[in-house]
Amino acid sequence: MTVIIIIIIIIIIIIVIIAESERKKFVGMLEGQEEVVYTISRVSLFSDVLSLYTAGNKVGFRCPFRFSLNDERGVDAGGVTKDVFSSFFEETYVRFFDGTCLLHPAIHASLDMSTFSILGGIISHAYLVAGVFPDKVAFPCLVAVLLGSKFAVPDSILQETFINSLSIHEASIVQKALITRGLAFTNDVKTELVSILSCHGCRAVPQPSTLIQLLVQAARKKKCFSISRDLLAIC
Repeated sequence: MTVIIIIIIIIIIIIVIIAESERKKFVGMLEGQEEVVYTISRVSLFSDVLSLYTAGNKVGFRCPFRFSLNDERGVDAGGVTKDVFSSFFEETYVRFFDGTCLLHPAIHASLDMSTFSILGGIISHAYLVAGVFPDKVAFPCLVAVLLGSKFAVPDSILQETFINSLSIHEASIVQKALITRGLAFTNDVKTELVSILSCHGCRAVPQPSTLIQLLVQAARKKKCFSISRDLLAIC
């Protein structure tokens, strides 16, 4: 098991290196074009960045691109721009998302759903020009924001994302249940699984043959996925 985990980590690192290399290659093709510089304030960083990507502003299509801060001294060799996008995403997590291991869109009366369509443009532009990506957000939500509601997330990814969004204890229970391989669940395991699934709107007693289906069902009922589809209807 340890060897498999190490191999998976190595593969992920290689994929990340290749992706970053391709990003830099694409940006390098744009060298020689006039660089666009936006000056913002550290104090109002979140609102300044958000306003740049509102309807009618084509900042998201501009590259080369960088930020400067009018209340801080320094020369940007890429660091200031990365810092601005990273700080913006950290504030975004607090304002618009809930969760522990993985973050999902929050539900509250003051939430402006149209903001998520703007976030999609910021996410793609931040990665293009600075290699910054909000990796704390649940994958199905990112897919919906970036690619739209017509893109169907595979059930296997929904299942994996749902498990990753659980606490360590809950995830351990589910993972052990998944390797039961046809054996009947004990009453204690059933009780714990029912408790976990019922918290996400799935009220059924799981069996080894139905657990995966119920996990996917619970994932689809999670607010992250349903909200993502709803909000993207307006994008």
